[in-house]
Amino acid sequence: MTGLLEDNVYPRYGIPTEETKEVICLCARLESMITDPVYEGKSMEGIINLVQRGNSVRP
Repeated sequence: MTGLLEDNVYPRYGIPTEETKEVICLCARLESMITDPVYEGKSMEGIINLVQRGNSVRP
C-alpha cells in the first residue's frame, strides 16, 4: 500500500499531534532513534497505527 494516510497528517503540516510526540519519545527510548516531528515522526506514527490495526507493513 502506498499513498497518503490522512489520519496521520493532522492537525496541519508542521504541527505534531500528541500521538506523534509520544511516538517520537517511544522511538528514542526503545531504539535510540531520533525522529523529526514533521516527516519521520508522523511516518512512524502511521506505521505503528497500521501494525496495531493488523495490517502488515512491508518495505
